[in-house]
Amino acid sequence: MLSRDNKSIYPSCENTRRNHFIMIICLAAFLVLSFLTRGNAAETKEILVLHSYHDGLVWTDDIMKGIHSVFNKYDPFIEIHVEYMDTKRYFDGLKGKYLTRLHDMYKDKYSEKKPDMIISSDDNAFQFLLKHHNELFPGTPIVFCGVNNFEGTMLAGHDLVTGVIEFLDKKANVDIALKLHPEANKIAIITDTSETGNANRKILEQLAGEYEGRAEFVFLDKDNTGLTLQELLDNLRQLPEKSIVYYSDFLRSRGEYISQEIAVPQISSVSKLPIYTHYNEILGLGVVGGKLVNGYSHGRKAAQMASDILRGKPVSSLPVYKESINTLMFDYKQLTRFGIDEKDLPEGSEVIDRPSSFYREYKWLVWSVLSAFSILVISLIIISVNVVKRKKAEEKLKIANDELEQKVEDRTKDLSNSNVALKDSEAKYRDLFESATDAIFILDLEGNFIDVNSIAYTRLGYTKEELLSMHISELGTPEFTAKVHERLARIREQGFAIFESAHIRKDGTVMPVEVNVRLYKYNGIKVHLSFIRDISERKRVENQIRSSLKEKDVLLREIHHRVKNNMTVISSMLALHAKLIRDKQDRQIFDEACARIKAMAIIHEKLYQSGDMSKINAADFLSDILKEISSSYAADNGRIAVRTDIQDITLSIDDAIPLGLIINELVSNAMKHAFPELRQGEIKVDIALNGRGEVRLSVSDNGVGVPDDIDNRKSASLGLTLVDALVRQVQGELKLYNDNGARFEMTFLRRES
Repeated sequence: MLSRDNKSIYPSCENTRRNHFIMIICLAAFLVLSFLTRGNAAETKEILVLHSYHDGLVWTDDIMKGIHSVFNKYDPFIEIHVEYMDTKRYFDGLKGKYLTRLHDMYKDKYSEKKPDMIISSDDNAFQFLLKHHNELFPGTPIVFCGVNNFEGTMLAGHDLVTGVIEFLDKKANVDIALKLHPEANKIAIITDTSETGNANRKILEQLAGEYEGRAEFVFLDKDNTGLTLQELLDNLRQLPEKSIVYYSDFLRSRGEYISQEIAVPQISSVSKLPIYTHYNEILGLGVVGGKLVNGYSHGRKAAQMASDILRGKPVSSLPVYKESINTLMFDYKQLTRFGIDEKDLPEGSEVIDRPSSFYREYKWLVWSVLSAFSILVISLIIISVNVVKRKKAEEKLKIANDELEQKVEDRTKDLSNSNVALKDSEAKYRDLFESATDAIFILDLEGNFIDVNSIAYTRLGYTKEELLSMHISELGTPEFTAKVHERLARIREQGFAIFESAHIRKDGTVMPVEVNVRLYKYNGIKVHLSFIRDISERKRVENQIRSSLKEKDVLLREIHHRVKNNMTVISSMLALHAKLIRDKQDRQIFDEACARIKAMAIIHEKLYQSGDMSKINAADFLSDILKEISSSYAADNGRIAVRTDIQDITLSIDDAIPLGLIINELVSNAMKHAFPELRQGEIKVDIALNGRGEVRLSVSDNGVGVPDDIDNRKSASLGLTLVDALVRQVQGELKLYNDNGARFEMTFLRRES
């Protein structure tokens, strides 16, 4: 008793070791998770982006977009701080009071927490950081971009600084301009007095000597004292014809900041001469273009270099990137304005604002639609083939049933003849009885066996003695046994019966049988004479045919469903891209194509939902098509009413699809053309069977009617040409009446499914 008590009160050594092990594992997991949490927190990097200019300046905003294309705006492990020095609008030199105040502010702001990386844009921020790097951000790597007139000596003593220089292809732009305008002998240059403007002016002044004798460089601000916008515009008006304009810089109107979005359009509207530039941000504001520098590329390249450094790459392994990343870009409107042929542009040039060519702009869509239509045609072919196969299978089944009935009839006749022979000769009867290919049962009126032939007991697996000791109910399935007495009574009443049943063999297997039983006198008493035919093979074939038909029906439904889905996808794609089409005529073509596809999709959807895949109710699917048309055209808020009188008739798929498309075309045409200038009116659609078994369709309206020269009008030819083709497809006849509006009447012979 003591040992059992101790065992129940105190844990064993094995349990103690297990508990200690579990505690150690939990503690280790806790420590690992804590370490990983601290490690993840430590991975967060802080980046300072220092812009020379202000938020909203296209160049600066594009640089920021380029940086965000590398460092995701919402990356939990990257925190980006942005400072705008705003030196386009406020600047009194690198040693002026303005930058001194910025210096003091940044010193106070970043004194305790230094960034892991600094990205600077443009010259003022770059020069500011070179001057104060060791004081404000000691040990922090710097990647610059957008710097003009860079010299390698600038980085002397700055081992943690690298970046991307702003390479302005001024000579390339002058060469392009003179090539496109060989008659020009004067280049008028627009500059301002900003630090960037002065730097670019010096480069252009040095460049002028290379073109001596070819073209004269004229600076519109002759003294470099600054012009107002109005003075600049006045100077532009006075330029001679054989001149071109080169926009270098103009962000200061006599010392006051002016946005390029305001200045450049005015400069372009006043200038009768083409304007070239090296800045991407003013393309589209009225300049022809050139080999353009863009802020996005500079920001992205600088961010990629910064990313490499943050991942551990030494700054010394990333030399300053001095290659041009500029792009040849031109404005289509300005090319047209000055008669410049796109073929004369340098190879690899991009052209913006070119009027859209439908095929060029939607080439992939056109091919997608063509591919979808090809798939649709293939699907329709598959459907047609399966319909034909299904009809052939139905015909085969009908022939098989007819043959079976004929065989039953023939067998019945044979049995009748056998009965006559039995009466004539007992010996002959016994020979026939034993030589019959079917099992023969002779039962008394209560269902007990009296006699059987050898085929009967052989097929059932019994001996003759075993079978003769049994009741007929012992051979049947539970369903047969439950009804055996009722069936025997009916045979006694009617004198005969033919039915299918199933017998159970001695080994328990089921044998489907066809039973032909009649009352018969045997040795002076009334008995049931039953001829039992094994129909296992026939049942197997019937089940196989039935299963095949069911599979084909499921396949046909699935095909209709997929065709409908494909058409819905095509219609949705067309509707989606129709919103992008500016040309009204092109958009109308898309809308009409959508309507036709939706009409076909509705028919296939109804066939999918129908119990009979070979025919469809006309009122059902045509009502849906008319609702879709009214919804598409919105019927101008009830301005146009659509009335229907559609008889409850069924149509084959061969008639339903053309009829749906014909109604779609005629009703859509009436919606668009019958009621101009917001007139109110009514469209009526009638469908009925006439006395000759023909379908009669009438589409009428009380609008302005159809013009007499409708056959000669190209604008109306597509829809009516399609209607004419569809009418011929159903071998119908179409007539047009102009009486208080337009009335189209069509008749065609309904085909059986």
